[in-house]
Amino acid sequence: MRRYIIATVIIFTLLLQTSCSLISNRQSKEKPLARVYGSYLYLSDIQQAIPHNMSVSDSSEMLQSYINSWIKRQLLLKKAEENNVSDQHEIDALVEDYRQSLLIYDYESQVVAKNLDTVVTEKEIEAYYAQNQSNFELQESVIQLSYVITKQGNLRPAVIQSLLASSDFDTLQMLETFCKEKALKYDIDGAKWRNYKNIINELSPLKYYNENTLYSRQFVYYKDVDVFYYIYIKDFKMTETVAPLELVVGDIKSILINKRKKQLLKSMENELYKTANNNSAIEIY
Repeated sequence: MRRYIIATVIIFTLLLQTSCSLISNRQSKEKPLARVYGSYLYLSDIQQAIPHNMSVSDSSEMLQSYINSWIKRQLLLKKAEENNVSDQHEIDALVEDYRQSLLIYDYESQVVAKNLDTVVTEKEIEAYYAQNQSNFELQESVIQLSYVITKQGNLRPAVIQSLLASSDFDTLQMLETFCKEKALKYDIDGAKWRNYKNIINELSPLKYYNENTLYSRQFVYYKDVDVFYYIYIKDFKMTETVAPLELVVGDIKSILINKRKKQLLKSMENELYKTANNNSAIEIY
């Protein structure tokens, strides 16, 4: 609770520091919307917070909500000041530290937005993946597969297996044409990695297989009454093994961009120090 009150005091002290010089002028020129003890709220304080395209009723409702919130904050600030929650020097130091942090963060954000290269090549991704595979351990098993579910019992499993395993465009087009006409359900995009626990809820025959018995390029043919399952397992990765590159590309991009960001800011700091030092702007006593 003490931390919350201190933070509130810091924020309002910052606001008061920037607005105190305007109070006397505004009191003579602008009618206040609300008052709490010696603090006043003016329309000019909140104009930016209310969108111009709002209806009159919505604007009125939002204005009233803002005023009520402002009143509560002022009361809390007043109470915090009366209870002297911390030494004034500590408050001033925290306010100054917060102000400096905001300024630095804003400047660093501008530097990053202007100078950070966010293009990450496949070669960079593959190199990082190869060097850091131990950091990309699977938390759940994943599987690559394609399947056809149909009531057509006169299909030869070996033929369907060959079609599902094919990477030839024309062959897959022919298979898809067949599936659209005859399949109850199908998915012949074997490139997608799927969560194994999720897929076995769709493909019930896989429930009868232990994870340790599944392997790459395995074909599963299963009949359930009058429904036939043709499942081709392209690849399978168990929990606690290295995740396929395709699943961690986004993470690697974020890691590499964040490393560049840190390096960019570090270089900027070093350059500022070097320039200031060369200009005799720095002295250590």
